[in-house]
Amino acid sequence: MPTLIDKEVQLLSRIRNGDERAIDEIYIASKGRFLAFARKLLNDENSLEDVYQDTVIAFYENVRTGKITSLNSSITTYIIGIGKYMLYHHLKKTKAMSNLDDVDELDLGIATNTYIEQIENKETAIILQQAIEKLGEPCTSLLRLFYYEEKENTEIATLLGYANADVIKSQKYRCMQVLKVIMKKTYKNGK
Repeated sequence: MPTLIDKEVQLLSRIRNGDERAIDEIYIASKGRFLAFARKLLNDENSLEDVYQDTVIAFYENVRTGKITSLNSSITTYIIGIGKYMLYHHLKKTKAMSNLDDVDELDLGIATNTYIEQIENKETAIILQQAIEKLGEPCTSLLRLFYYEEKENTEIATLLGYANADVIKSQKYRCMQVLKVIMKKTYKNGK
């Protein structure tokens, strides 16, 4: 059975080959998480739809032009990353928020740590994967299920035998704190 990563590699290949259905699949699959994130910054549904469409179009063009050849995160996470900046520009343009000098200071609620979204090269991706493996269980499984397989907290709780989604949120926070420490040590020691 193909993994999520295999499916996403196939989707990228299909887009590069002009398969319009691939972008439709991505559009539908990513929309819920994108809108959940975007509603924290903007509550105008029409504008949200416009920003989402522009975001997916930008993603599509990046794949078609070869700007994106592979991803070190899920397609949805990448789309949210593009959308974050499109939302920022939309809000600044419409003056819906008065002080948006530094988008990184906004609490975007994507994750407690943005290492996963900001991976820019394969070396960093390898270091991150090694750091996640150093975490051990249950952190390795929990983070894999949440960030790579995009499972909901309730589903992760069921899969890992936890009482409920709140326990998963707490455990995920603890795992991310340990991951931050491991990543900082790794970079401090010169990778």
